[in-house]
Amino acid sequence: MPRASYGPDTAPPKTEARSARGRVPAPAEAPAATPARSDAKPVVYSFPVVHKHALRGCRGQLSVSSAGVAFVPDNEEDKSKDAFAFKYGEFLHAVSGDELTVKSNGRTYRFKAADVTGKDDGRARLQEIGDHISRLRPAPVVK
Repeated sequence: MPRASYGPDTAPPKTEARSARGRVPAPAEAPAATPARSDAKPVVYSFPVVHKHALRGCRGQLSVSSAGVAFVPDNEEDKSKDAFAFKYGEFLHAVSGDELTVKSNGRTYRFKAADVTGKDDGRARLQEIGDHISRLRPAPVVK
């Protein structure tokens, strides 16, 4: 069988990359995972809602974060009696139709979605809020 010859214009096929000294370099290591930054801001979802009262309602913002749920009314006079901030262990929530209920030990709050274009849009918005609460709520600790 004839042998292949390589001249000055041809070179043998490369099978390995070699350094100038003829050694095969070590394979590149995957970069180490970047640790989570401790100064990263938590994700907060905020929704315009109407807090339902017996005779009327007050508008405000319902915020959902990894810390819990908070409601801040738009009007100053409503803030003292209707505003709250609960950690996840301090309340239960439920979505039923076009109403979100947040129940703490001392009080039950009922909300409707604000700035929606119909009942279906309101239901979808409230379901989104409930999904965020469920997703961000820490898993219970089993002893």
